[in-house]
Amino acid sequence: MNSKLEPYENPRFQPDECHAAISDSGGRSLQALRPQAGAWERAFLWWRSLIMILGWVAGFCSVASLHAEMVTVYALDGTKISGNLLVCTESVLKIQTQSGEVELACGTLDRLETSQASGSGLPRQPTGTELATLIDGSQVACQGFGGRDDRWTAKSMLGSEWDFPKKSVESLLMGTLTESLRKEWDKAMAEPRSSDEMVVARSGDAMDRASGMVVAITPEVVEFSFDGQVLQAPRKKLLGLLWYRPQEKRVEPAIQIRTLDGSIWEAISIALSEPTQESNGGLRWTTPCGVEAMASWNEIGEVNFAVANIVWLASQTPLVSKTFQRSLLAGAIPGRDALLGPRFYSSDSNKSTDAKSQDLLFSGPSEISFRVPEGFKRFVAKVRRFEKASYSTSVNCKVWIGDSLAWEATMAPDQLETLVDIPVVSEQKLRIVVTCDSDLLLGTQLSWLQPRLTR
Repeated sequence: MNSKLEPYENPRFQPDECHAAISDSGGRSLQALRPQAGAWERAFLWWRSLIMILGWVAGFCSVASLHAEMVTVYALDGTKISGNLLVCTESVLKIQTQSGEVELACGTLDRLETSQASGSGLPRQPTGTELATLIDGSQVACQGFGGRDDRWTAKSMLGSEWDFPKKSVESLLMGTLTESLRKEWDKAMAEPRSSDEMVVARSGDAMDRASGMVVAITPEVVEFSFDGQVLQAPRKKLLGLLWYRPQEKRVEPAIQIRTLDGSIWEAISIALSEPTQESNGGLRWTTPCGVEAMASWNEIGEVNFAVANIVWLASQTPLVSKTFQRSLLAGAIPGRDALLGPRFYSSDSNKSTDAKSQDLLFSGPSEISFRVPEGFKRFVAKVRRFEKASYSTSVNCKVWIGDSLAWEATMAPDQLETLVDIPVVSEQKLRIVVTCDSDLLLGTQLSWLQPRLTR
């Protein structure tokens, strides 16, 4: 007997014949059904793959949408761009618009406005129960401010929580200020201090200030060291606290962030925060005094790139503003300086009174001067012939810094505009002078558009 096992084959069993013999109720054989079954299987696999791809794309888009907050960006030249925010730092923004991705240098921007601010606007006053002022000028609306001097904590009315490092807080306003009390409070804030102070409001809108040291703040009391003993003052009876902070050289802010609770944060750096399961992401920033803060997009109202780095000339008080007498008009026009002298005006249809919306108009030969604030290094403006002028003559423009001529340009009668962008010196006098060759002052009107000083 052969011990080797051979594969068994039934000579009477023929698969093809069997398949042909088996038919469905419609009379179609199983063999005939095979191609159709393969087509259905392929269709099923195709649909399943498509659903998986669509699910992946939807997930990716949902994550991407967390970063892509809808914003409107206003440039210094008046242009406006709306789209999804892709990148946000202290130096550059990237916006996804309908026509494509746009990259913007923050030095050319006025502000970024979120959709929340566009709809509801920003409050004029902080809405928190307390107002903490940091040594860098940040004003933070908060509640539940507490801790010890090495670490303070607070929570916003909108849900964010912050840690304030040692010696970063300058004052904490805990009560309500009347008009009279506000003047007293502002005066106390401006005065130099040699110690911490606890402030109590008295009847008749007067304040009492006790010198000592703030030891701790709890939800119920403020522990204050006074004359060698620690007092526990009920919070509800206090108007506020002032901390002693020595005068030090401070880092200049580059950006200002305004939240929907009325807080105003000064910042030197900003970045988008990553979305999580609990949050759709937002903005994080560092203040000049070292506070690391973050808020969701539901809390952000505006990011201002110009407020800390730009001084609009319209916001400054002129040192001198006068006209030059011409031989044909000398003494002929009463109130000549007020009528023909340089003046600021709004060229937009809304007649806005904001300094950034004011242009400087020269109606004839005249000059105006300002003091350059500390820390500002450049003067920028676009000089354009006044739009309503029907006749033009040659006009000479000069800018003096102190006693030195820093810039000069002569505009021919057919020249419409020129640009001035020059370095300046802090604390020096900036003098703008316009002269012309026309004794009748025809066609001499010039607009200096958005004249400003930058850091």
